[in-house]
Amino acid sequence: MDTKYAKRTYTPKTTKYVSSVTPSQSGYSWYEITAVMLFVAGFIYVASLQYFTIEDNVAFISCRSARQSISTAISEYKADYSSSAVSHVKKNINLKKLVDSKYLRYYPKCWCDGNFKLNSHDEVYCTFHTPELEDAVKQ
Repeated sequence: MDTKYAKRTYTPKTTKYVSSVTPSQSGYSWYEITAVMLFVAGFIYVASLQYFTIEDNVAFISCRSARQSISTAISEYKADYSSSAVSHVKKNINLKKLVDSKYLRYYPKCWCDGNFKLNSHDEVYCTFHTPELEDAVKQ
């Protein structure tokens, strides 16, 4: 066999052995674990604050939209049927009458269980979100 064209293999000149990891060297230190736990707890805290703030804003915006829809429907109903009343001051608005006569497509509702009422200025208000629009009764 010709050694000039023979297959050669590489053999290292020195062999270093790596020592195995001891149990005291493996894993994370308690500083690192505490830092990660504090980060996760802080993230959960901030995310929960944001969630509840967004939820309150969505409920308020939804109620405001429902009040505007009801106000528009009442104006249209009064223009068509001036002799018939949809609601009296400080009483719940008759949403069934507005839906049945097709001035509203659905029954609007306040997600915080407020009721829609009219004040003496014919403004629709919610007993939960905008109770300040209710007029004080003089006795």
